[in-house]
Amino acid sequence: MITSEEKELGRRFALGALVLLLANFLIQVFVLGPEATGYNETWGPVIGLASALQLMAGMGVIRLSGKLLDDKDKPLLTGSIGLGYTVSAVGLVMSLVPAAVHNAFNATALTADMAADLVFYVTPAVFLFIAPFNIQFAKYGKSILPSWGPAVGNAVGYGIIAVTAVFLSGLFPDAAFVPLQVVIGVVLTPVWFFAISKAFSN
Repeated sequence: MITSEEKELGRRFALGALVLLLANFLIQVFVLGPEATGYNETWGPVIGLASALQLMAGMGVIRLSGKLLDDKDKPLLTGSIGLGYTVSAVGLVMSLVPAAVHNAFNATALTADMAADLVFYVTPAVFLFIAPFNIQFAKYGKSILPSWGPAVGNAVGYGIIAVTAVFLSGLFPDAAFVPLQVVIGVVLTPVWFFAISKAFSN
């Protein structure tokens, strides 16, 4: 049984993840520019911290969703919560690596640019393994989500799986990967977080 305090916390986590995701996107596109690559000495720590906080908020949403949706007799939901929580923790740790390497006291073979590139390519894998959680939440939360919520949750979940699978197979044109990432990650995912915040409110 979820308490009113936990529901309010879940709502705040969802809205926090939404705001941090959009803030990160705005910095990377409008401050650094779409052509920026590698680690930026000025904005790198900000991006890393915002990403870490976003993933922490997402972990809060995932963890409290088990109580919200009463996952006790729903093994696929329980499994997706465990998987999503675990890979989010991996993403959280990875998001701070570029800044840690850049500010290291000793010289290392790993550069901040290399670490930033690694984080960039680890991120799709992190979201791939969070995708089942989105699908399960859309399924079991349909009675408390807004009417349009399950469709958005399924679009995010199945969209991530489809795009990532085709990309990893090498059959996906590079030019199409970024626009689709933007549609799923920057348009649909914030809307999905908003829907989840409403589910916690309900």
